[in-house]
Amino acid sequence: SGAVVNLFLIMTMSILYEKLALRLTSWEMHRTQTEFDDSLTFKVFIFQFVNYYSSIFYIAFFKGRFVGCPGNYSKIWSLRNEDCRTGGCLIELAQQLAVIMIGKQFFNNVKEVGVPKVMAWFQRKKVQLSKSHLKTRWEKDNHLPLNKGLFEEYLEMVLQFGFITIFVAAFPLAPLFALLNNWVEIRLDAQKFLCQTRRVVAERAENIGIWFKILDMLAHLAVISNGCLISFTSDFLPKLLYQYEHNWSLVGYVNFTLSHSPNGTMSQQCRYKGLRDNQGNFTPFFWKLLALQFAFVIIFEHVVFGICRLIDVLVPDIPEGLEFKIKRERYLAKQALQDSETIINVATGLVELPTKYSRMVLDLTAELGGLSSPRDNILPRANPNTHKLLSGQSGSTASTTSSTTVVTEVKPVLKPRLTRKSATCDDLSSKDKEDADKISRTRTRSAKSDRRSS
Repeated sequence: SGAVVNLFLIMTMSILYEKLALRLTSWEMHRTQTEFDDSLTFKVFIFQFVNYYSSIFYIAFFKGRFVGCPGNYSKIWSLRNEDCRTGGCLIELAQQLAVIMIGKQFFNNVKEVGVPKVMAWFQRKKVQLSKSHLKTRWEKDNHLPLNKGLFEEYLEMVLQFGFITIFVAAFPLAPLFALLNNWVEIRLDAQKFLCQTRRVVAERAENIGIWFKILDMLAHLAVISNGCLISFTSDFLPKLLYQYEHNWSLVGYVNFTLSHSPNGTMSQQCRYKGLRDNQGNFTPFFWKLLALQFAFVIIFEHVVFGICRLIDVLVPDIPEGLEFKIKRERYLAKQALQDSETIINVATGLVELPTKYSRMVLDLTAELGGLSSPRDNILPRANPNTHKLLSGQSGSTASTTSSTTVVTEVKPVLKPRLTRKSATCDDLSSKDKEDADKISRTRTRSAKSDRRSS
């Protein structure tokens, strides 16, 4: 019953925490939308983390730890600290986790089904339209409520990830319930996004933003949390140490964990769970167990983190084949940019072409001008007007227009040339050489006339 009451309080405070996070983020006045979104996301997550996990962390690591002993109980504000039940805190932790996790999933599914329908009904009442007035499909879609985005979906999945990783040692069935919930969640989300709300316009995003860092933080926290659960909350290490000291037998273990009340503190002799002697001091077994628990946590988290790092090194984020293709695309893009700049500059007479590239550009210039070339059956023929601009026949009017025309006409030639070898002297026929020399002489005469006129 206490877990159910706690669940209702959690669901109520969840709404208040989201509004508080939005108000605090608005006061910060971030410069960009990305900074605002990251700040809001982190605040909402921190609030929800405390809201959903605080009671679970209390039961797992604090409840029953600082109780004291008969005659010397620990108190806070005149209230005695709460102790665990007879079966221990691990069972109570599993019950609390199951109620909060399953109850949260149930409420979220009901909200995703009911809230859009209620909003659609209010929307129709607001515009004073009935279902009979909405004849066409686009009219019906236009009167649906707006979609609120994927923030709630991300938050729900991240909190679920925390439930099934941070406390999986206490409730091993948590991943199974999460899987069953996600099967239902897929269909409910599809119904909500496609039929009950307006369809959103797809937008490209570089990544999932700060959610990735939050998931990484939860993964690291889960390793430490599960190590502490196994070490401090469960009876795994106490039983193991007891077996080591008693010939690997558990006979008398329960009686060994019960201590007698200190002398003179109780009218009757009573026993309580705690590794203490008759004076209320901790026994040597307690200190051995405490050292073993800390050693287990350190070794456990180092081994798990080491395995994670090893897998991260052995399994690359990008497959080798895909990485090779990405590098090749970048190389081809750079080559295309360099070739286009060289061709444009040479064709417009801005720079002199290096010797090793002269034949290749002459061949390309011949193709652009409509002259014969050994590659006429491969490359597309350019606009004949380009040859006039290159040869200087357009006079003084071909200044800015000529550059623009050359760029436009060169583009179709760039892509086929990326996969072909550069032209050499042997590749050129006598006819091509004559055409190239003709173009060169024409350009020289045009340049001289321009200098005289200037």
